[in-house]
Amino acid sequence: FRIGSVAVEHDVALVKAMGVKLILNTEVESIQSLFDQGFTHVILAVGAWKNGALNLQYGQAMNVISFLEACKKCPEALELGKHVAVIGGGAAGLMAALFAARGGAKVTLLERNEKLGKKIYITGKGRCNLTNACEREEFMRHILRNPRFLYAALAALDNFDTMELMESLGLPLKTERGERVFPASDKASDVTGTLARELARLGVTVRLNARVSRLLTEDGRAAGVLLENGEAVRADAVILATGGFSY
Repeated sequence: FRIGSVAVEHDVALVKAMGVKLILNTEVESIQSLFDQGFTHVILAVGAWKNGALNLQYGQAMNVISFLEACKKCPEALELGKHVAVIGGGAAGLMAALFAARGGAKVTLLERNEKLGKKIYITGKGRCNLTNACEREEFMRHILRNPRFLYAALAALDNFDTMELMESLGLPLKTERGERVFPASDKASDVTGTLARELARLGVTVRLNARVSRLLTEDGRAAGVLLENGEAVRADAVILATGGFSY
């Protein structure tokens, strides 16, 4: 009920085409029964924000994987082993490049402006209102249009996860009136700088003043991008994170 029927039908058709077998109207009473059928791993994906409490034996075994925890622990749980091109060096592009690189991908980030995070610099009147420290239910109440759209995103990385990430990267934070979170330095540039340093540590290739003219496709799949100067940047996957039209 959280996703429109058209999107569901599209995704169901996609996973079927990939060879996934769907078994409906089936209640799992024992994880051991799945192992007995020949499965070597079990992924639990039974909840929206967090996995429901399942009273199933072996639920904490190493090869019984919580899908949401796998999303939160992308560096450890995912090994992409691909070359990923990220189009856009704003907040979304920086985070996408970071987690793709932590997941094992070789990443090239393409930003058409002369510096990364250009819109980050103007948020919070130059201080960068990074997020809000209120509880998730309160957070969702302040999203005016279709808050359910963010369920999956917040399940993978919510506001507290974001704060923990930034502090783990060496950026001190502070919380002000209304639970608004800012860098302790009051400098939006420190947010961009923190993410940029982590990308450099992870070996991400950052290319500024790189304007993408179109996607390259092969056999119906993205195969990279073509820059305005005619250069082709090959990739196994392309992440679009181009934001709005402010710049």
